[in-house]
Amino acid sequence: MRVDNHVHIRHIMLYHFEKGHTAAEAWRDLNELFGQGTIGERQVRRWFESFKSGNTSLEDEEGRGRLSNFDDQALLQAVEGDESLITRMLAEQFNCDHSTIVRRLRDLGKVWKLAGWVPHELSDHNKTERVRIFNQLLQRNDQNPFLQFFVTGDESWLLFKNVKERRCALTVANPRKVFHEICTARRPCGVYGGTAQELFTGKSLLKFAKKVFVTAQLDRLEAAIKVKRPRKKNHIVFHHDDAKPHVAHQVTQSIDDKGWELLEHPPYSPTEAPTDYHVNRSLKNWQAGKIYDDLDDLVDDVKAWIASKNRHFFARGIDLLPSKWEAVIEVDGDYAPE
Repeated sequence: MRVDNHVHIRHIMLYHFEKGHTAAEAWRDLNELFGQGTIGERQVRRWFESFKSGNTSLEDEEGRGRLSNFDDQALLQAVEGDESLITRMLAEQFNCDHSTIVRRLRDLGKVWKLAGWVPHELSDHNKTERVRIFNQLLQRNDQNPFLQFFVTGDESWLLFKNVKERRCALTVANPRKVFHEICTARRPCGVYGGTAQELFTGKSLLKFAKKVFVTAQLDRLEAAIKVKRPRKKNHIVFHHDDAKPHVAHQVTQSIDDKGWELLEHPPYSPTEAPTDYHVNRSLKNWQAGKIYDDLDDLVDDVKAWIASKNRHFFARGIDLLPSKWEAVIEVDGDYAPE
């Protein structure tokens, strides 16, 4: 898991169970909140099965899907530190059975793909959709280039204390605080950019980046476009990924009301979003190892990062999109090696 205090995560699972939600819904919500790789879907399902049997204890027990003496965090750090490690090498390193490593990585949502660990096993349908959508976008851009009208955005959790560590494939966030500390020790920040410039960065004191936060940011984005890109305000090709808040009816309706075209983006495809492979990666590298005293200190540093980037930085991330699409098509819809 991505959060040191596992009991708090289990409280959230129990909350979903008592609300009548499915294990899949709980799993998606936890990984949206704390970052991909926080917990595996199989592990959530095992806890739900336990809840259904009447056992609502949240402490570790034998047979509950977790080894009490096994350090999940150490395993994750080993995988993130060297993505070339295979399971038998990890078993030797952790002095345990090979099957234990396989089970723990599976429960953590990690699968081996293209010489690296990624947090989602793409189904054949996922791969087909990735190829279909990216083929259509490539053909469209060849026939009628549209990237000059492209505007993209996303939200990212910014931490007050940033641990310097090596990046793992598709890892979005690495909070390592107990749950009640996390809620007060990080803030959502939205960064929106066009082909030639950063349009604005927004901060919010909302506890979680939900659909209300997203629609408010879209309204601010519309105002920024009118000021910074007045000649293109009536022809906006808007892009964001398929995160739950982004596909909410209230959000899609807001985009439609603004007269923007919403570009299709396939599920489980963060590596093909400029905010992920270009903007957020650069921002996280800038913040690595930094500790902020308060929210103003954090926001000032984000502004300093933006000021350090010229207009070509944001354009470069968008210009890379066709090559990203082609790379996915070349591997038949799977995650492409970087």
